[in-house]
Amino acid sequence: FAFTDIEPGGETDDSLAMAFFMLMSNLFDVEGLVASKDGTTTFPEQIETIVDLYETDYPNLITYDRNYPVPEELRRVIRGGSPTVFDPNQALTLETISPGARLLIEQAHQDDTRPLNVWLWGGATEVAQAIQFDPTIIPKIRVYMNGSPDLYNDTNIDPEARDFLFSQAQTNGLYFAEFRDQGNPDDTAYPFGLSAVGFTEQFIDGRGALGTFAATKLKVPATGFFGKKAKGLDFSDGVTYLYFLRGDYNNPLVSHWGG
Repeated sequence: FAFTDIEPGGETDDSLAMAFFMLMSNLFDVEGLVASKDGTTTFPEQIETIVDLYETDYPNLITYDRNYPVPEELRRVIRGGSPTVFDPNQALTLETISPGARLLIEQAHQDDTRPLNVWLWGGATEVAQAIQFDPTIIPKIRVYMNGSPDLYNDTNIDPEARDFLFSQAQTNGLYFAEFRDQGNPDDTAYPFGLSAVGFTEQFIDGRGALGTFAATKLKVPATGFFGKKAKGLDFSDGVTYLYFLRGDYNNPLVSHWGG
């Protein structure tokens, strides 16, 4: 269940994380794709645009794995987020919480013994709303947040909501993991002696609609967290799902992709 601060002209890693997640969606049961923007206007239509690209590639993708979800299944779980910041003192109703928060509550209460893994690539307002309105979801979810560079001293990402989640972890048993931002790889991180641009041209550009879309983002300097710029795989929002692809995700003390 992903919450993304994707927006038109926004940070490169927002759209790249969603595009690459489409290519890995065969490995997950996708329960929600919510546009979240720490209390400002959200843009679910940007998620829909990337799902449209996925739909173009879908006939080819299922020749590799029949577990790729039907595009319409993804569209059914796209929602918008809250246009206002989280207020821990506000009395909430089912009508006043955001569509994204309502979907999270609904999916958390499904008859499924597995925890619902919730990935925060941006704002945390919707998850905070859902927990404040219905705290019975706490034992049913695990929250993974792509956090700030200084885990302990810098909580400027949706601070009221993030602090609320942290307090719920301390007092009510919420599973809450926060990733530090470790920056982007330099050219030495790419295989076969290729530069970031060379890797993009050889392995990504022209590989379907999603590859072409990603290449247009990867070939230009990317505006990332706190305005830093880099060429190449600006992929910081992807750490939350890469974490599940290597190592035991139930044990954060062992090695994983993504942290």
